[in-house]
Amino acid sequence: HALSTVIIPVWGPILADIPSLGASGAIFGLMAVYAILYPGNKFYLPGTAGMRKVGAGYFIITYFIAELTYAIVSLMDPFSIGQTAHFAHVGGFIAGAVIASVFKAVKRTSYKKKPKD
Repeated sequence: HALSTVIIPVWGPILADIPSLGASGAIFGLMAVYAILYPGNKFYLPGTAGMRKVGAGYFIITYFIAELTYAIVSLMDPFSIGQTAHFAHVGGFIAGAVIASVFKAVKRTSYKKKPKD
């Protein structure tokens, strides 16, 4: 604990200008793919009243709307430097949604039964 008390105040301002790097945008892309290809799948979500069954499409779209809201609000906050890269999440989600939509459209047309000769 004492070491972090010394290191964070010293290195925090130095590291503040370094851009963050992560795979969270890609994870949001995978979430979009899942929401488009399997919107009716249900999973259990823990809550205060116990476990609750939630549709994947509903949950993921709701989470995306919250993330989009955070991204827009971060534009209005002059002190948002160093916070979560909300626009990376939004961009990853949109990219995943576009790719999933293309794959879904291709699958729909290319796997149709051909008429017998």
